[in-house]
Amino acid sequence: MVVNFYLRAVLRFHYDTLSAINLAIEDTLRGPTFFANHADMATRRQDLKALTVTEAWQKLDPSDPVPQARHGRLSRWRRALLLLTLNGHLLPFANGFGSTLVIEAAHRENWREVYGARQITYLNATRTTAYTVVRNRRRFWVESLRLVRNCLALRRGKAQLEAEWQGGYAGMTSEDFWRNKLSAFPMAGDTTSMGLDHVQGHGV
Repeated sequence: MVVNFYLRAVLRFHYDTLSAINLAIEDTLRGPTFFANHADMATRRQDLKALTVTEAWQKLDPSDPVPQARHGRLSRWRRALLLLTLNGHLLPFANGFGSTLVIEAAHRENWREVYGARQITYLNATRTTAYTVVRNRRRFWVESLRLVRNCLALRRGKAQLEAEWQGGYAGMTSEDFWRNKLSAFPMAGDTTSMGLDHVQGHGV
């Protein structure tokens, strides 16, 4: 499963996604106490937003022509060679060569059409927004080595982590746990907790 997620991100230059995968594994390594202390995940949502640098959709200027689709059309043996290099990441000076592709929404999951690229622009289904990613060997190595370290740590601590997570499962899935964790967030219709009880006394 990890290999599939890794290839899916790397071959398409989705380093932000790979960073998010690493963050998720690191949070898992922290154990159930971390999730218990961050049940609403507010901090993590901010972290994920901050690390989304290149994969953020941007509105296209309506006055500009919409980029025309340009998919990779390499033969099977060339794709096989590029797969061995992880779409050029393992080649020296690879950042300086390759095609500039434009991939439509319906083709985003087709890995065969991104081989040989140096830059890829992804369009949404209505062609109103897009984002562009570029092969970056530095980010590739940083996130790849980080993933290797995380997977090794996950493997070393597998028995202890399983015991910790299984031990905390019942408590963290109980109604009382979530009621206490989410008590700071008022339920719909609870005007008292929102400071609106005073308006009821005035007949509003």
